[in-house]
Amino acid sequence: MQPTARWPRGRNSLWSSICDRHKGFTSTHQESTGYKPIALSVDGQPGLVLRDAQYPRSEDYHFKPLNEHVQVYQQPFRIVQDILIEPSPQGQTALNGVSALTIKGVLTYQACNDKVCFTPQTVPLTWTVNLRQLDRERAKP
Repeated sequence: MQPTARWPRGRNSLWSSICDRHKGFTSTHQESTGYKPIALSVDGQPGLVLRDAQYPRSEDYHFKPLNEHVQVYQQPFRIVQDILIEPSPQGQTALNGVSALTIKGVLTYQACNDKVCFTPQTVPLTWTVNLRQLDRERAKP
């Protein structure tokens, strides 16, 4: 995943990722035990502030082969991650002269169907955003 966007310094940004799945497959929720839950992890770096990723509500799934109830996602869903440009002087200094910023992370998940759970997977993610100075001049009447 490699979207590119313009990102004014001093402004928040809200990243979201839509996770789709094949029909008949599920992904496990963060609070599931015994399975590898889906997790979005973004690498921290100077000049950025990361907030916790937000996951949607899951649903109960009865996994018949083991007679288990597991919290899963069975429909496409969205994970939201707030990433902000650090507004402090130290954060602004860290980004001084930077015109593009590469943000890296990983998405870890385990997919299951009604018969088996597959080997957990880790997918590297990269976002590249172009930075520009925030226009602080007042509009002229």
